[in-house]
Amino acid sequence: MENDIQSINTLLNDIWNFQLILFGLAVTLFTVIYSFVIAKRDELRSISDSIKNGDTTAITKQKETFARKYILRLKKINNHISILVVSTFFISFIGWTSERFIFDCEINLKRNLLIILFVLTAITLFVVFYQSLKIFNHYKESTKI
Repeated sequence: MENDIQSINTLLNDIWNFQLILFGLAVTLFTVIYSFVIAKRDELRSISDSIKNGDTTAITKQKETFARKYILRLKKINNHISILVVSTFFISFIGWTSERFIFDCEINLKRNLLIILFVLTAITLFVVFYQSLKIFNHYKESTKI
């Protein structure tokens, strides 16, 4: 029984540490994509000013359309990443409190929390993988020559 609770505590520790790593990764991605959106928004303002000043060529309108689509696509990705930031922080916090503050005599509660956190971690990994694919596909589309 003592060995079982040590294993559960070790796994809870691993889960909350792993979730903390994913939290840091998600915050980094959010920040980088946010900076891209801000840069493209400034470019869009410049294009909009050109259009207001009478530059209504097809190329200028195409640049405006491209900038709007680019911003909307990245904002959508960042919305998903912000959900990931909140969920990884929450899962990490639950794992940390489960390991530290639930008494070892509550082995069934800790075991059940471990299973729930493991499932949530698997879902989180799927979402991270999916968002990474979306970002990579966006990168491939944006850098086509």
